[in-house]
Amino acid sequence: MADQNSVILERANSALIARDYSYAEKMLLNLLRHNEESLEALTLLGTVYLRSNRLEKALSVYKKLAVNNPGNAEILNNLGIIYRRLERFEDSINALKEARKTGDDLETVLYNLGNTYKQMGEYEESAHCFLEVIENKPDDVLAYNHLGSIHALSGRHDLALQAYRRGLQIDPNHPFIHYNMAHSYESLNRPNEAISEYTHALKTKPGWLEALRDLAFLYSRQQDETNCVATLRRILAVDPNDTRALIEMGMTASRNGRNEEAQSYYRKAINSDSENINAVLALVQLYERQGNCEGALQELIAVKEKNPENIDILIHLARFYITNQNYSEARAIFRELEEKAADNVVMLRLKGRMYAQLGENEEAELCFARILAIDPAEIGFRIDLAEQLVQSGKLPEAEEQLLAYLKERPRDWDVKISLGQLYENMNSMELAESIYKEVLAQQPENIDARAALCMLYQRTGRNTEAVQLADEIVNFQGSRGSEDDLTKLSQSLELYEQAVQRYGATNPKALGKNLELLKNRIINEDGLNENFLEMGETDENTETFIPIDEETDPLTLFEEDELIDDSEIPFDELVTTEEEDEPEPDYDFEDLVQFEEPLEMPTEFGDKKNPFDSIDTDVLSSEPEPEPSFQDEFESATPPWSDLAAPAPPLQPESTMPPWSEPAVAPLEPKSAAPIPPEPEKNELAPEEYAPEPEAPSEPAFVPSEPETETLELEPEE
Repeated sequence: MADQNSVILERANSALIARDYSYAEKMLLNLLRHNEESLEALTLLGTVYLRSNRLEKALSVYKKLAVNNPGNAEILNNLGIIYRRLERFEDSINALKEARKTGDDLETVLYNLGNTYKQMGEYEESAHCFLEVIENKPDDVLAYNHLGSIHALSGRHDLALQAYRRGLQIDPNHPFIHYNMAHSYESLNRPNEAISEYTHALKTKPGWLEALRDLAFLYSRQQDETNCVATLRRILAVDPNDTRALIEMGMTASRNGRNEEAQSYYRKAINSDSENINAVLALVQLYERQGNCEGALQELIAVKEKNPENIDILIHLARFYITNQNYSEARAIFRELEEKAADNVVMLRLKGRMYAQLGENEEAELCFARILAIDPAEIGFRIDLAEQLVQSGKLPEAEEQLLAYLKERPRDWDVKISLGQLYENMNSMELAESIYKEVLAQQPENIDARAALCMLYQRTGRNTEAVQLADEIVNFQGSRGSEDDLTKLSQSLELYEQAVQRYGATNPKALGKNLELLKNRIINEDGLNENFLEMGETDENTETFIPIDEETDPLTLFEEDELIDDSEIPFDELVTTEEEDEPEPDYDFEDLVQFEEPLEMPTEFGDKKNPFDSIDTDVLSSEPEPEPSFQDEFESATPPWSDLAAPAPPLQPESTMPPWSEPAVAPLEPKSAAPIPPEPEKNELAPEEYAPEPEAPSEPAFVPSEPETETLELEPEE
């Protein structure tokens, strides 16, 4: 019987390796019917539930194990991990503190305790945990990475950089630390250092898409189009179907007048992901600029048919109809939106604008009132309402809306200037002048306020002051070299000429003192387009970088193999044989910052016939089977990967085995962008090994990378 139990456990373990969780569960439940307290079976069953992300069932198993094995640090540690994943943070803390009291595997327990505190937002407590790890093991690079990310989460990026630098003293080429440092430098507005850190990370891991995307975004914000495009090409070399990079390449081509090339990029992005709204909208905007309204409308209707419930598409379609003054179709879209998202603020603002354009001011004001009722802090609608009131000739009402807005946001200088212009329309020149001077008192370099005041002087016949102010504007812009200033020079020159014309021909020397100089500057300067690449706006999921725990479901070990560049595959590991001594695994870079969660074992069981009757399973709920003999139970479910485990005597004829039951060496599983590195032989669990194996985490997305710290198999490096 003991030999049969061992064979069953080996087969179940092979099923786990092959990700056939249903079969592994069935084998183990059959075994537990006859031996409910089997430590090995319970442990392996808990692993199956954890890897298949059935956390409630895993919790039941581990609670059972905790009752049967009180004071076991590994079981308590795993309970803490499961509670954290279930967001039962207090239970997680209690379990991990109990594990800490045992003194066993202290570093792993401290890592997980720190991770739980971090996820709770208790950054001080989390930092203490990792400082204790560093105190016990000063060369633990992973602890420094965690500590740096905690400081970054707290907004203390200088301290974060200190922790990261300490980690780089231990491992100068650690790519995730360089990546995290880059984001801290960005937060401190130090773009050159950030670019350097991204470059260091990519030298160690050249095909890292997240780092490439963030570097391209940084180049775009720095208006470095050459390097931005070069980085986008690197992204497409790794993943030719990366929709975000394709869209950005299309936008760049469009800005430079290469419309056919832009259309080609957008079309490829749509073909790669037919439901990508950003790609469709980019193509729609291109068609609109070309005057191809029919093509734009066809694209919008096509994507709407594929995504009929998508609110953003409906809003864009309504905006298109309003822009093209097709109000009947716009009303039909708004009726759909009212049924699906009646409280959508963007929809209400757009609808209010339509009513205002149609002169239906009461309906427009009703929409804006609904916005205020939904969200009192959403005061931006007052600007829209003021604009529509101005168009309707209701200037005092427009003034009331702008004053209400400025009461909430008194430092919105653009709106203050708009208020001054409103006063000019109301012939309240003194009030307008006081508004402009108020803005200039707070922002002496505000060109818009200076220009508005200059125009006011011209309208009121104060031509000398107008010329002086216009001269100051032109000189001021000419002395600065930013592209934004240079693009406004033509407008400033026109303003200057207007002021001089009003001043008269009696001062010819004043005219053109700066004209020739600045016109030459305009001719000689070849600045970048002011509507430069804004990558963040093309990805609806783009968010501000927030450092978080790097937990990437490490217990689903085989579910998320990392995609890496061909150049990064450890080819030497592909030729290992059974005769060779088992080599030390050459972990992928994600493994450098990832600890797997130790897996142990469950609680309340049902009756002895099936200890998990009270828990829904995916295997025993269909047809009831006659109670088989113990040998029959085992033989009746031979798995398709049964030879993945150590060889065992076959329990049924070889001819009945499925054709995919011969492992030899686990082959690489190709994916779309790059092959998956081979799993080290260490991960092929021997018959007596039932604990989980470390997994390569998925690559971090917009968050600092930190190690997973939850593995029994992977001890912290000495």
